[in-house]
Amino acid sequence: MQTQLYAVAFDASFIHKSGKHTPCTGYFWSGCAGKTLRGLEVLSLSLVDADSRMSFHLKATQTPPANCLSDHELSLPDWYAAVIKKDLAQISALTSYLVADAYFSKKGFVDKIMDMNLHLVCKLRDDADLLYLSKQAPTGKRGRPSTYAGKVNPENLDADCFQEVENNQNIKAKSAVVYSKSLGRNILVIVEEFIIKGKTTYRLLFSTDINQAPIDVIDIYHTRFQFSMRDTKVLFHNALLLQRFFAMFGNPPNSRKNREYFNELLNFGTLAA
Repeated sequence: MQTQLYAVAFDASFIHKSGKHTPCTGYFWSGCAGKTLRGLEVLSLSLVDADSRMSFHLKATQTPPANCLSDHELSLPDWYAAVIKKDLAQISALTSYLVADAYFSKKGFVDKIMDMNLHLVCKLRDDADLLYLSKQAPTGKRGRPSTYAGKVNPENLDADCFQEVENNQNIKAKSAVVYSKSLGRNILVIVEEFIIKGKTTYRLLFSTDINQAPIDVIDIYHTRFQFSMRDTKVLFHNALLLQRFFAMFGNPPNSRKNREYFNELLNFGTLAA
């Protein structure tokens, strides 16, 4: 019997705040603006089901400003790891996998997650330094065989090491277990290839669980993006607008004739699941 594929996704969200009296106001990274801005930050945890592409909110924790963290000799990754550890019992009861973006692919953070008996599914930097694992057998000569066998180039992968990953998302992907110099450990890497505006680009996903099925890494990471706050806002906007239309025209939305069109319009503008 196939079990459902769950993971806990976590991400930090910036909230603009211009007032001077709100607690924990500080300077945080805004992904939308592409720079650090003054405001608030919230770290959210949610359970994602990679099979149904659904997400369920678990917790939101406000991040202290940098001066508060430095007073306790903590970095932001230290704080994020502490939030996860605080709810470790609940997370471990649901899944052994966490999923996050490339910011969290740092050795100190990854080590803390592994110490909690959890695994991290994440994205590597495009210039990540990865090495092939050597398959050289002992020669009988002095010294041990080489541990590694050259650097991984996403544009020219070794066909003897990287295997095709079958998936139903029309994604060209290959996987292998390699050594990450920045993380100081062997990891399962999936190299995804995309054609964007006529140019070939690569995305490097990884899992600290080297025995995990590569397709599960793809499904978990992609599900992280399926349901965003933007979708929720669009749904509420559409619902309000449709209610206004039906109220004005006196046409019930739940009638058999209108139900299909109502659902189609309600989800208009959201990301496809």
